[in-house]
Amino acid sequence: MKKRSEEIINYDPNDYERPSVTVDVIVFTIIDEALHVLLIKRKNPPYKNCWAFPGGFIEMSERLVESAVRELREETGIRMAKKRLRFLTVADDPNRDPRTRVIGSIYLALLPAHRLNPQAGDDAKEAILFPIDKAPRLAFDHRKLLNLAVSTFKNDLKHNSNLLLEMLPRGSSPRKVASKLLSIL
Repeated sequence: MKKRSEEIINYDPNDYERPSVTVDVIVFTIIDEALHVLLIKRKNPPYKNCWAFPGGFIEMSERLVESAVRELREETGIRMAKKRLRFLTVADDPNRDPRTRVIGSIYLALLPAHRLNPQAGDDAKEAILFPIDKAPRLAFDHRKLLNLAVSTFKNDLKHNSNLLLEMLPRGSSPRKVASKLLSIL
């Protein structure tokens, strides 16, 4: 045990470059049998006035999923339980952010439209649900991430139309909506 203590004492974190860590939340919903995505318009550079997913830098005392819940709430006013977030991927392109080296943990959430009333807050100018096929130009690597999220959603939908149950109003037919979405996506 003594050797381990010496290793910790001799460790200097300044000997290594460290990346920043962010989270982004891709929120999908169904409106009029069409898939929609929640986007925010950025208030600040980089990509000021461009559209992006709700997200941002983690706080040192938070777990990644806690940061995702916090950022979604701060930027859109949407409150969500951690269990509703599904880990999607790690975004690790060294050039994904012009400010510095940033590694992002990306989450996907499927929510019913009646639970979504996005209100821009914090560093978001606007928060709007866009039909997938009308999503505007996106900041950072978010177009690539949106494509991955749509592909993942489509693949999941092929195997389980019941995943729509949590997204649709009561009385809707998940199979009918799934069939329509699969023909469009």
